[in-house]
Formats: sequence, C-alpha cells, structure tokens
Amino acid sequence: MKAQTLLLTLAACVLFVNAKDSRCPAVDDPLIAVHFPHPTDCSKFLTCSWGQLVEQSCPAGQLWNDARKYCDFPANVQCDEPNPPANECPQIADPEHTVFIPHADCAKFYICTWNGVAVEKDCPAGLHWNQQLSHCDYPQQAGCVSDGDGDSLQPEVGRRALR
Repeated sequence: MKAQTLLLTLAACVLFVNAKDSRCPAVDDPLIAVHFPHPTDCSKFLTCSWGQLVEQSCPAGQLWNDARKYCDFPANVQCDEPNPPANECPQIADPEHTVFIPHADCAKFYICTWNGVAVEKDCPAGLHWNQQLSHCDYPQQAGCVSDGDGDSLQPEVGRRALR
C-alpha cells in the first residue's frame, strides 16, 4: 500500500512539474500577451507561451516595469529583487539533468532553467518538497520542517540533479 501511495505521489509530482503554469491562460491569444515579473532579476520578465512561462530579457540598461508591462528606464521602475536561493543554479545546465533547489517554504521548491535561473514552483496542496527524492511528497516522508521563522530545514539542502 505504501509503495502504491508513493508511486501515485511521484506520478502526480512529475505531472505537476511538466504541467502548464496555472498563471498562464489555458489557450494562447496572439493579440493579448501575458507577462509577469521575473522572481529574482529586474532586468528580465516572464511571458506565457503555450501555457508555459518563458524567460525574456530587457534591452541593456532597462528593467522590467510590471505596472506598465514593458521594459523601461531604471528611474521609472520600482523593483525590489528578492533574495535568490542560497544554492544558486549552475550557469550552464546539463539538459539531461534537472536541478532542483529547496525553498524556505516546505510547500515550494525551485527548478533551475537552462540559463541558470531558479524558478519558484509550488507543490500540490498538502505536499512538501522532498529534496532527497526531488519531488513533492507527503510531509512525513519529505522530512522538511519549519524552524518557526519561515525557514524550512531540509535533510539535504544542496542542489540535486534528477537523472
């Protein structure tokens, strides 16, 4: 029974990671572009394309203006860059190995893009990130606990490549 539950959880997490981003519309409309600010870099932004978020860069010297939804001069932009994950993504990724980084919130994790950017992802409701197995898991199996300050304590805090 435990093996079936673990297998179903693993399958759900794999589908979740590969699923369309819920912030993007279900159907692309070529007349309406959907943009979001980049989670860690004000000189970049994210665009919805076929249900997935795609990273874009502003021209040199400009930053993403999320209020106006375009790249703008720094004087016109208010951007508070959050702290990137403690374990940064590799700058050059191996396409055969996905790199995951634990998040301070047990119900979230980061997945590294091919160009070295950590993109925040949520586990399905009720699940926690299991860094040792590189998937969302039941809290008692994930081994992630909060220290009371909003930080999570993962059993293995380093990067992990999924093979």
